[in-house]
Amino acid sequence: MQIHAPLSGCPALATGRRGFLVSTAAALTVLFRNRRRQLELGGTRLLDRVHVAGFQYHAGPGCLGRLSPGDFVVLQAEPGNPHDRHAVRVCWNGRLLGYVPRSGNRAVSRLLRQGARIEAAIVRIKASRPPWEKLQIEITTKS
Repeated sequence: MQIHAPLSGCPALATGRRGFLVSTAAALTVLFRNRRRQLELGGTRLLDRVHVAGFQYHAGPGCLGRLSPGDFVVLQAEPGNPHDRHAVRVCWNGRLLGYVPRSGNRAVSRLLRQGARIEAAIVRIKASRPPWEKLQIEITTKS
C-alpha cells in the first residue's frame, strides 16, 4: 500500500509502510548498538533529571549556600512514608534536602529497593527561583 500524501519530503511517509518499517528498524538497530556499546564500556545511564520536591520544608534552605553543582547526594527509598510508598529521600551530608518528585519516583524507588547502583548529583542551583525549582539533580545508574 502506497501513501499518497503531500508529505513527499518525508522519505518514510513517501515510500509507504515498507519504507517506514525499514527506517524504523534501522533507527532501532542504531539505538541498541549504542546501548550495547555503553554496557561494554561500563558507562552510566541517565535515569532522570528532576527538581528536588519539598526543598523549602526540610534542611534545603539552610544548606543552599554550601551546595555546589557536582556535589553528590544520597538517595534513600522510604517505603514507610505515609504519603507516598514510593518516596525517595534526597540527602546531602546527612541532611534531608527533600524528595524525588512523585511523578518520577516509582522507578527510582524500585531500583533502590532491588539494590541497583544508583548515583545522584546536583546539576543546577538557582537561588532566585521558586522553592520547587531551586535545586536540580541528575539520577544515574551504573551499567
